[in-house]
Amino acid sequence: MKVWRKRIIRFSFRDNPSSPVFAHTLLAMSLLGGYLVLGLGTAGVLAYVGLRTDSTRGPWHHLLVQFCGIACAVISASTYPAWRRFVAPGSKLVRQDQPRLFERIDRIASLFGQQPPSEIYLADDVDVGVCQEGGFMGFGAKNVICLGLPVFHFLTVSQLDAVLAQTFAHFRGRHHRVWPWLRETRDSLDVAKGMMNYYEKWMILPLLFNWYEKLFTRVARHIFGTQRFAADRSAAVAIGPRIYGEALLTIARNQGAFTEYLYHEVRPAVGRGYHPPVMEGFNAFLAFAGPRQQPEKIREDPEGGSLSVADRLAAIRDLPAGPSGDPSPAISLFK
Repeated sequence: MKVWRKRIIRFSFRDNPSSPVFAHTLLAMSLLGGYLVLGLGTAGVLAYVGLRTDSTRGPWHHLLVQFCGIACAVISASTYPAWRRFVAPGSKLVRQDQPRLFERIDRIASLFGQQPPSEIYLADDVDVGVCQEGGFMGFGAKNVICLGLPVFHFLTVSQLDAVLAQTFAHFRGRHHRVWPWLRETRDSLDVAKGMMNYYEKWMILPLLFNWYEKLFTRVARHIFGTQRFAADRSAAVAIGPRIYGEALLTIARNQGAFTEYLYHEVRPAVGRGYHPPVMEGFNAFLAFAGPRQQPEKIREDPEGGSLSVADRLAAIRDLPAGPSGDPSPAISLFK
């Protein structure tokens, strides 16, 4: 395992502003291929045992045949990549309705030599990023930008530029080419483990898939971490590390709290027919909830072991401060 870990780290290139997409794609394809070998191989062994066992010899033999048949069907179903139907992640924004916002996005896209996205959606979470929807193994998928509406209340115009710059840095680095392979492996593992939870007598099978899930998590963590470091550094160079760092801290400070507030306070009230003032209520919620975890210590995905905000800030600390930027609120970009 130590040798495997060294080989993974060798592909990281944390100090290189461009992520090694080809190496990451090979790793991601190897992960999916490894799962297919594990899944189909296990299903084949189960099918062979089930077919070679005479179920009429006794109750235990009958139970073994049933077990092999069910397990073979479950594992085989989890290895089949599915065609994903495009589902809009939010409300679609139209250029004619929001000219100032689209003008800002076009300017950031030009800084990275990218074409403006064909579709931009407004979501309800505290985040700005690339959403990949629809398609089969990445073919035919749409890469769209998702803008969280609460972000416009928290960030300034320059801070919004910074998080948009990080998004287009992912586009320039072609990071989205790796994501479908990792997503298919992750979904296949979830399907297999989810089906196994309904039946208790799976013996050693969950151990095999748990081991492979740990291997997948370790490799995916390095891939996403390298991509995130590269995109962070590119955005900080384009906009300024001080502005980008402030944007990271602001999003981290409000992300978890707003999600909790949205699901536990706003949605129950709306379900009862009320129309609460969302952002004013959020300020009251923060005052009532008291001090929260320091944003520098927050990890975006604790189970996946992703980077903390402090790690990401440390990666751009050596860059020059950059301009002061536009302090006006980002919500002013809306008509």
